[in-house]
Amino acid sequence: MPIHIDNIILNKTARKEEVLAYIICKDYIFGDKDCYIGDAMNSNCPDIYTTDKTIGAEVVMCDTFSTFKNIEKYKIGNVFDNNNKIKTNPKSLYNKKYFSGLKLKTIIPPDEEYYQNLIKALNSKLENLNTNHYDGCKQLYLIVVSNLAHKDYVSVNKVFEIAKQIISNYPRHYENIYITLGSKILSIDKNLKCEVIKDFSQQKNQAQTDNTELVQ
Repeated sequence: MPIHIDNIILNKTARKEEVLAYIICKDYIFGDKDCYIGDAMNSNCPDIYTTDKTIGAEVVMCDTFSTFKNIEKYKIGNVFDNNNKIKTNPKSLYNKKYFSGLKLKTIIPPDEEYYQNLIKALNSKLENLNTNHYDGCKQLYLIVVSNLAHKDYVSVNKVFEIAKQIISNYPRHYENIYITLGSKILSIDKNLKCEVIKDFSQQKNQAQTDNTELVQ
């Protein structure tokens, strides 16, 4: 039986990343409309959709976990601290002695892995859109989610460049594609307009500045 929480209904198929996507993009897509989270069998609807089926959003993961798993697997040098966090910027590790004796082709730099994952995710979901997978809903959106860790090694401009190039290969487009990238939310609309619509790090920095001014 589905679980009701406020104005959302969790189907048995609901996944954590879909709930995260709903929370992050609620104001941009769904507003206060009642929604199902978790695709329903035989409904021809995406992962999140309003109860009246006027709006739907497909969710896809795009992350770099396998890179970190590979590094941990080989236990190269003194890479991790006691909390299993990488001590230095992941990208910089590829030019350091930690990888001596290891075939580098077994490790993909985290920025390149992210871009490869993004390409696969966009192609997959645009292919589905263009073969009428989600036509149970009228307006369709795509949310590309990743973990909320900082991704300074990923270029926002390159993400936009990749997205525009791939979207242009398909005749049918989503109303909007939202991409969570660390502390940022990126937006690409059906006319290929790109913008950063939210940056949580700026909000945090502003809050710290305001607190400092209050102390003074």
